[in-house]
Amino acid sequence: MNKTIFLIFLVAQLVHFVAGWNKLPYWSTKETPFPNVRRVNKTWSYRSAKANGNVTLKDPYFWLEEPIDTPEVKQFIDSELSLTEKYMAKCKNYNAISQSIRDVYDYDEYGKIYYGSLRNRSSFYTYTLRLANENLRTFYIASPEEIEAAKQNNFAKPPGKKFLSESLLSENGTATIKQFAYSDTGLFVYYVVETDAYVGTWYVRTLDSVLTSETTKKIVPGGDGRMSDVIPSCDGGFSWNNVTSGFFYSQINDPRTSNTTDVGSKIRFHKIGTPYEKDITIVQPDTDAGNYWSVDTSDDGKWLVVWGYSSADSHAVAYATCLADQELSEKMKWFSVSPSNDYMHDSVGILDDYWYFKIDKDAIDHKVVKVKLDASKARQVSKLRDLTDRLPMIEVIPTRRNSDLYFTSPIAKNKAAFVYTEKGQYVVYIFELSTGKQLQKLQTGQDGNLNGVYSTGFGSDVLILKYSTTVSPFTFHRIKIDQSDKVTQDTLLITKVKNSNPEDYITEALSATSADGTKVPYFIIYNKKQKKRTGTLPCWLHFYGFYGFLENLNWEEKIASWLFNYEGVVAFAGVRGGGDNGQEWHLAGARNNRQKTWDDIIAVAQEMVKQKICAPDKVIAHGSSGGGLAATVAAQKAPVNTFGAILADSAPVDWLSLTRSFAGSFQISEFGDPYNSTDFDQIISWDPYLNVNPKKPMPPILLTTGGTDDIVSASNTFKFLALIQYSYPNSTNPLLMQFLSQTGHNTLTNNVDIGVNLAAHQHCFLQLALGIQRRN
Repeated sequence: MNKTIFLIFLVAQLVHFVAGWNKLPYWSTKETPFPNVRRVNKTWSYRSAKANGNVTLKDPYFWLEEPIDTPEVKQFIDSELSLTEKYMAKCKNYNAISQSIRDVYDYDEYGKIYYGSLRNRSSFYTYTLRLANENLRTFYIASPEEIEAAKQNNFAKPPGKKFLSESLLSENGTATIKQFAYSDTGLFVYYVVETDAYVGTWYVRTLDSVLTSETTKKIVPGGDGRMSDVIPSCDGGFSWNNVTSGFFYSQINDPRTSNTTDVGSKIRFHKIGTPYEKDITIVQPDTDAGNYWSVDTSDDGKWLVVWGYSSADSHAVAYATCLADQELSEKMKWFSVSPSNDYMHDSVGILDDYWYFKIDKDAIDHKVVKVKLDASKARQVSKLRDLTDRLPMIEVIPTRRNSDLYFTSPIAKNKAAFVYTEKGQYVVYIFELSTGKQLQKLQTGQDGNLNGVYSTGFGSDVLILKYSTTVSPFTFHRIKIDQSDKVTQDTLLITKVKNSNPEDYITEALSATSADGTKVPYFIIYNKKQKKRTGTLPCWLHFYGFYGFLENLNWEEKIASWLFNYEGVVAFAGVRGGGDNGQEWHLAGARNNRQKTWDDIIAVAQEMVKQKICAPDKVIAHGSSGGGLAATVAAQKAPVNTFGAILADSAPVDWLSLTRSFAGSFQISEFGDPYNSTDFDQIISWDPYLNVNPKKPMPPILLTTGGTDDIVSASNTFKFLALIQYSYPNSTNPLLMQFLSQTGHNTLTNNVDIGVNLAAHQHCFLQLALGIQRRN
């Protein structure tokens, strides 16, 4: 070999080494081969419009849908976790990463702040607080004077007194309060779930029954000192009836394992102080529709309304009954408000014999209407579906084009806060319900995401708004409405994170052009001190793209920590299927339009590379739940090397199995019905489990799932992981799983220790797979 040829060869080898040194040495299937997972001959048959007949689908890992404590499933989990930990052992700075993530959690997290009053008792505030050194929350009660004093020094010290500590609700500290409400007689009702499950239990205590480490004598389910009232197997539907000292609730009809069909719910009434077994069933499950009921009552105790839905689009039947002139029973007289589920219902409230609710009839971006409740139309029937009358609707607040009415919250006798989505962010207005008059658009001066709207109902003249940004946790704004309808607002609390300054970061709003020419909005956030658009930086691209939801500019500790500690960019893509530009934007990516969601994600990733915001092989696709599904689908559909890594949390990556699971039918309006031959054809075009292509490399992927997830079963992750490892036995990229046994679907980070563990694994995974390094 002459000198020139030798030099060319040496340079070529050096280039190859530099390009791959950060990736390949960390992963080798020869060093750590994938586990050998048993395959079975299970098949499913579906009707296909394209095939003009039945199609048979193989499901070789069906057995992984067995409960996670089944010996063979447990062995699978242990083998996969062992493989993951061998890879993580190569991350030599794991402890430093964990500490930096814990530092981002190191703030006092004030949660839901409510203002209200009781009979013959002064007004007060309730709020939740997770101190920086704690995993779970404590509930507090404070007087207005204590809140005002705390406001002066930005809540440096928690105002008021401790009322209840979540850590004392169960022996192992895995129980949390998902919902709570208090009556005007001083009762506190709280909905407790284990490990972030969906189905939970209502407990009751008085506001004077304190549960802290100083007061409790023992740890019992629901907490020491609670009342005897215990209502199990519920799904969170709730409404007080203070007149009769009790409450209505929705209860799952037959809560079983996640591998079941829908079972529906029923409405029951519980009188405080009586045994649960004596609770009265008011509305039976609608077994014809797999129906789930919601419930609302008027403050005067006169009216009860229920609406039942079987899909995530909230299209529902709705009925009402007058409580004033009849005994509570299964034989009550009802009248129908809407006898068919051809449009949605979402209750705003009941005022002066009118029921106000949000609706999408002839209003794609929703409007508010009211109906006059009329007891003279009520009659007794064997099933509510036997009622066919439809009450005339009066439009109160018209729809706004490309500005979706997302959420409403009653306040101040006859008013409500209305949350609209406008240009990828939430905007809040105050309306007078009886006239439909807009009183004020709230100008908080707060960019970012609206995380909460807290009001105790028409009896309260105070509303609390909770905002966050990608680089700063929560800021609370307080809205007050006086007797003359004057709206005032102030900043109640600003949460700060140690060793970080939001002023160091810049947010830009940009757009990418999707495959069909549509402009897709996205935001990027980066440290203003780092070099801009060099084409060398990694990008953490987060998206969702389902149900018309927004997930822009969120505060999430693992994303914030990554941004604080790595030279990189965080991006949020407002893809179709989400709610950035109203319901038209949502529907443009839903059901049979789902391909546009994937196209939009790919377009944003490619545009960021084109604009040199990101390095070509360092775009990280990240999503949770449906967003995790979208990440895996985009990886399968995009050109090779579009994505450098995939992070998918709680993802339904075996989507057809989801339709066999708890609440599976709720997904049909969004994704399609696999038992509809046309829908089936589009579903199998993207279902990740059905679209693994061994001829096309899979990017590095880390799937995360929870052992108590009863919305998206952990078996989704197990089956998909087993299939991709089988399909890529010599993969040059890590294909791994992180399994968190004591976490559910809605969040994998309720517990700080679990959140730190999750984030540290993901940061280390990215560091090893992409060859990126921390700033320090």
